[in-house]
Amino acid sequence: MVFSEFQGERVPRIGEIIEEFRGRLKLFLDVNSGSLKVLVRIIRETEIFEDVFVWLASSWKERRFRQLSPGVAMKRNIGGIEQLRTAKQPASTRVIEVPIHALTEELIALAHPRAYGSWPCAAETQGNKRGNGSFRATSTTTKDSIR
Repeated sequence: MVFSEFQGERVPRIGEIIEEFRGRLKLFLDVNSGSLKVLVRIIRETEIFEDVFVWLASSWKERRFRQLSPGVAMKRNIGGIEQLRTAKQPASTRVIEVPIHALTEELIALAHPRAYGSWPCAAETQGNKRGNGSFRATSTTTKDSIR
């Protein structure tokens, strides 16, 4: 989807977004690339520990991030209630992303006592090139936008 009214606009740096919206919203960082050390430094310097949750594109990056910043909330993708029951979720997991077809009252009842918020995704209706069943509102970033 292309929003022509924003064409040519500079993507804001993460520090600018934090300052603009500090205390007014939870910030979801969908991290596909970039320096984990820089990301951890930004989170520490801006003191947004309670206002951010992070998802990383690879399991090794997720493990490394948890080592660098163990208290920061993480988002995990799960396919349904059986995965929630059987998979060991790291203590830092605070949000789970669930396909809409798998979001049931039973799943919600199991997730909430574990301190998970649930984030239904509209994968089946949106369709995406990766075919992984997720729909997110994110922006394209450049290396400079994380500084």
